[in-house]
Amino acid sequence: MAKIHPKTSMIDSSCHEYSSSEREVFTVWMKSLVISSNGCTVFNSKGDIVFRVDNYQTRRSTEILLMDYNGQVLFSIKRKKLLIFRSWEGYKCVNSKFDEEEGEWFKVKRECRIAGRGMITCHVILGCNKTIGNCSYKIVGLPGKQTVKITDRAGRVIAEVS
Repeated sequence: MAKIHPKTSMIDSSCHEYSSSEREVFTVWMKSLVISSNGCTVFNSKGDIVFRVDNYQTRRSTEILLMDYNGQVLFSIKRKKLLIFRSWEGYKCVNSKFDEEEGEWFKVKRECRIAGRGMITCHVILGCNKTIGNCSYKIVGLPGKQTVKITDRAGRVIAEVS
């Protein structure tokens, strides 16, 4: 299981809607709580379920659901693949409906790696729907390693996954 270690002192002040002042360690269990489903479960340091991610379909599904601890869907995350470029779009769920008219709530774009070597880098943009301020992050990891760093737009590490 992976552990996520946030660094709250480094959080960009323009992104407070997405952050908490409390430091928290999360554990990601790469198993679904639903039989015959593909997903993972996120626990807080007390052992409580915080989030669930499931697709309820096949392994190669282009959509997954991010849920709270009760199984209420918060976001639909759709994978887009254009040639060698990959991206994911997140749509907020309001009253059991995905608000696609508002546009994406967030977007993740993976940088192209030449010949599959080097670091894996993704850019995350929050607030794509323009109703809130735009906020961006970068996720960087090495192939075959379980360590990932999340940085703000100034390059400061705000969380680490180990």
